[in-house]
Amino acid sequence: MNAYDVFLSFGGHDRVKAERIAQALRKRDLTVFLDENIRTGEGVTETVERALASSRTLLVYYSAGYPSRYACQFELTAALLAGQREGDPTGRIVVINPEPSEEHLFPVELTDASFARAPRYGDKAALDDLEGAIRRRLGSVRGTIGELRFTERPRWIADRVAGAHGFVGRYREQWQVHSQLRAGAYPMVRQVMGGPVVALLGVAGAGKSALAAAYAWQFGGAYPGGVHWLDLSGATVSDVATRYAQELRRVARTLRLGPRVERADAAELSAAVSDHLLTAARPALWVVDDLPPDLDPREVQRLLLPAGPLVHTVLISRHGPLAEFMPVVELGAMSAEDAQVLLREDCPVDSEDERRALGVLAERLGGHPLSLRLAGRQLRDRQGLCPVGDQVRRLVEDPTVLDPAIGLVRTGLDPLTAQQRLVLQLATMGAGAPLPAGFIADVVTALHPSEGDLGDALAGLRELMLATRIEDRWEVHAIVREAARRHLDPVVPDAELARLVAEQLLEQSGEHGTESDRLMPFAAALARHPLVALDTCCALHRMLSVFHQERGEPVEAAQHWDRALASGVPAVPDLLRGARAHLDAGQYEQAEEYASRAREAAAPDDPGGLFAVGLLAQALDGLGRSEAADPHWAAVRAAFPLSGDIGHTGVDPGSEPGLDQARIELRLGYLKSRRLRGDMRAALAHAHALVNLLAHEPPERAGHHLQAARIELAILQLSTNAQREARQTAESVQRWYDDHGLPDHMNAVTAQTVLAQAWLTLHLLELHPDPANWREAAETLGRQREQLRRSHGPMNGRTLSTDVEYGNALLCLGRPTAAREHLTETVSRLDRRHGARHPMTLRARLLLARSHAQLREYDRAKELSEQAYTGLLATLGPCHPDTLHAQYDLGVALVLTGSHRPGLRMLSAVRRTAPSTMGRKNDLYAQSVAATALGVLPGAVWRMVDRLTKDRPHTDETL
Repeated sequence: MNAYDVFLSFGGHDRVKAERIAQALRKRDLTVFLDENIRTGEGVTETVERALASSRTLLVYYSAGYPSRYACQFELTAALLAGQREGDPTGRIVVINPEPSEEHLFPVELTDASFARAPRYGDKAALDDLEGAIRRRLGSVRGTIGELRFTERPRWIADRVAGAHGFVGRYREQWQVHSQLRAGAYPMVRQVMGGPVVALLGVAGAGKSALAAAYAWQFGGAYPGGVHWLDLSGATVSDVATRYAQELRRVARTLRLGPRVERADAAELSAAVSDHLLTAARPALWVVDDLPPDLDPREVQRLLLPAGPLVHTVLISRHGPLAEFMPVVELGAMSAEDAQVLLREDCPVDSEDERRALGVLAERLGGHPLSLRLAGRQLRDRQGLCPVGDQVRRLVEDPTVLDPAIGLVRTGLDPLTAQQRLVLQLATMGAGAPLPAGFIADVVTALHPSEGDLGDALAGLRELMLATRIEDRWEVHAIVREAARRHLDPVVPDAELARLVAEQLLEQSGEHGTESDRLMPFAAALARHPLVALDTCCALHRMLSVFHQERGEPVEAAQHWDRALASGVPAVPDLLRGARAHLDAGQYEQAEEYASRAREAAAPDDPGGLFAVGLLAQALDGLGRSEAADPHWAAVRAAFPLSGDIGHTGVDPGSEPGLDQARIELRLGYLKSRRLRGDMRAALAHAHALVNLLAHEPPERAGHHLQAARIELAILQLSTNAQREARQTAESVQRWYDDHGLPDHMNAVTAQTVLAQAWLTLHLLELHPDPANWREAAETLGRQREQLRRSHGPMNGRTLSTDVEYGNALLCLGRPTAAREHLTETVSRLDRRHGARHPMTLRARLLLARSHAQLREYDRAKELSEQAYTGLLATLGPCHPDTLHAQYDLGVALVLTGSHRPGLRMLSAVRRTAPSTMGRKNDLYAQSVAATALGVLPGAVWRMVDRLTKDRPHTDETL
C-alpha cells in the first residue's frame, strides 16, 4: 500500500465535511486517506488498519460525536502510541475542533497537539492554516505511524478472562486512566511529582473492574510486559496482607520465578516480582482489584511494587483516602449515550420511539452499569411478549428496579453527620443537577449553622463516593439520591427546605451571572416539586422562561411560560413574553391565544396593547392567515411608521430617544411580513435600514435583535440573487453566536439553515460551484431536521419548514426519488398541521412537483404545479417569488405535456413580471427568457432536451 501524508479520522456523521476537507487537501498536493465507505458505528476494517500504518500524520475531525465511535478511538490510540514510541505522543496529530468549546476533547495529551480551525464553506484562509499545520507536522517526523499490531494483545497473568466482554463506551474515563499513568513521560504538558500509579474509585456496581479490564485490552499495545491482575475481592482490612501475598505468589509461579517463591513472605515475593519486571525492561500494567475501602494508607503503600517507572499500577476500590498520595479517577454515572448503548446490547431496537424509551430508562437508572445490565437482561428475556415501550414503562414505574443498586450503597449512609445528610437531602430535591459549592453553603448555613466545617463534610461524602466534585460544583449520583430518599430521615422538614431553597434561587436570579445560570437545572426540578407553594412555582417558572429566552431556547421558554400563566390572572407583560416565546418556537396557535388575551387585558394607554397587536399579526402570518393579519399590521403602522421609507417622516420608532425592545421586535415582525407578502424591494430597504440602525445601538440592547435583522436580510438577499452576500451575512450571524458561546441559539440555527440554502442556490454567474458544498449544506439541513424533530416535535412549524428545505436539498443533489418520498410525507404532515392553502404547504407541493419532473413523471408534475401555482396566486399574489417559480414550473410542465401555447403564456408572464420583484440578474428571469426563446420548438423536442439535461445517475443511497 502507498504511503499517505494524511490519514483523516472522523465520525460517520461528519462524512460530508471530511470529504470536503480531503478534496481540498488533495488539490494542495497532499495525499490523503479517507475511508469512503465508512458508516456510523462500524468498526475497523483491515484496509483502514493498513492505511493507518502507512500514513505519516493523523488529521482528526474531532466533533462532539467523535469520542463515541470505537474506530475513532482505535485510530487516535494508534497515533498516540506511535508518538509515545518516538517521545512525543502528539507529534503526528493535527486536530480540527468544529465545536465552540473543548470540553469534548480528550485525552489530556491533545492539549499539546496542533490545532486548526474547522474550514467553513469557501474559507480559504482556514484551509491555508490547516495545510500549514499539516506540513509542519510532516516536516518534523520520519517514516509512517507504523504497525502497532493491536490484535497481538499482551500476556494476561490473571485468574480471569482477558478483556471485558460486553463492555461499551467509557472512552473518556479510559483516557483519564491512561493520561494519569503516562503523565510522567510528558513533563512539558504538566508537572508530575509521583510514579505511574492511579486509583480507580466508584460506588459498587459502577463497573470499575470492567473499566480497568477494558483499558488493559484497548491500550494493551502500551504494555508489552504484560497485564498482571491481582484480585482481592472479599478481603477485609485484617486479612488484606495475607490475600495480597497469595496473589503475589500466584503471579510469581506464572512467571516461573522458581521454587523459592513457595517459602517466601510477602516482602520477598514483592521483591522477586519487581526484579523480574525491572530486568525485563518492558512496560507492564499492575492491577490490584477490590481493595477494602477503609484500608490504612500505609497498607496501600505496601501494595505498590518497587519496580520503577516501567510498571504502571491501577488500584481499584469503592472509596478511601487514596487521593492524598496518588491521582484518582472517579467513576460516576455512564453518559446517556453509553447507557443506551449498554441497554441495546441486550435489547436491540429499531424505531426512534423505542430508542427514546430506552433513553428514559437509562435516565431512571442513573447511568448505573449494574442496574442497566440487569434491566437490559429483563428486556431481553421478555422480547416478543409485549412491545419494548410497554416493558420499559413497567421498569420505569417499578420502584424495586433500583433495589439491587441501592442495596450496594445503603450501608454507606449510616455514619453520615447531620450536615452530610442535609447535603444529600438538598440533592434529592434537584433531580441530579450539580450544585455550586457556594449555594450549598448558603442553604446549609441558613438551616444548620452550628455543625463543623462544610468543606470537611463534602470531602467525606466524596471519600465515601456518595458525591462527586466537578470543579466548584457537587453532584450526587441518582442511586445515592434514591437511597437517601428512602433510608435517611430528613434533617429539616422537606417543606421548610423547599421554601428556603426556592427563596435563595429567586434572590440569586440575575445577580451572580454564571453562578445563577448554573442553578437553573436545579430551579427547574424545584419548580415541579409538590411541596413548593403555587405562587413560588410560578415565580420559578417565570425566572426559567427568561433564562431560556435569553439563551435562544424558545421551546423550553414557552413550556415554562405555560406553567407560569396557568394559574391566577396573568399580567399583560407575562402574556406578551409567553406569546413571543411561542412565536419563536413555531407554536403559532398558542402565540395567537396569548397575544389576544394581552390585547384584551391591556389598558387603553398601555403600550403593551400595541405590542400585543403586532404579536397577534405575526402569529396569524405564521398560520398562513395573512388577510386576517393585515388589519393588525395597519393598526401598528397607524401608531408609527414601519415601512422602508425610514427617515422621511421623522417619526420612525427606531430613531426615537428611548428605543425599546418591543418596538425593535415590532419592526422585525413587520419586516418579515413584507417578505412573506412578496414585497421584496420594500423589505430589502427596510432590512438594510434596520441593520444599520441596530448596529449603532449598544450591544446589550441590540445584540440578538441585530442578528435577527441580519438573518432577515440574508433571506432577502437570497431571494434577490445576492447569494454571495447572503452567505456572508449568514456567516456573520454564526460567528457572532460562536464568539458569545451560544452556538445552539435559535438565531444561530436559523443562520445555519439560511447559509445551507444559500449554498444550494447558485448565483447566475457562479460557473464553477463545488458539489461538496451542496452535500455539506444538505447534511446541515438533515441534521437540523432531526434535531428539531426531537426538540420541537415533528408537527412544529419550524420543524416542517426545515423538512421542506431538506426536500429542496435532495432535489439540488439530483436525488429525486428520495426527494419524492420525503416531500410526499412532508406535504401530508403540512396538510394536517397548516392546511392545503398555507404558503409552506404550497411550496412543499411545488418542490414535490419538481421531484416528479426530474423523474420524468410529467403529468403528475403538471398536476402538482398547477395546485401550487393556483394556491400561491390566491394567497401571496402574482408578484411573490414563490408564485413566479410555481408559474414557471407550471409553464414548463404544460409544454412538456403537450399544452404548448398555455405553457408559453405562463413563461412569458414570468419574464414580464419577475424584473419588478426580483430584478433581471437571477436564474428565474434568465430561464424564462430562454424558455420563451425556445418556444418555437415542439413539445417533443422540449422533452428530449429535458431528458438530456437530466440524464444523470441518481444516487439516492449516498447521502
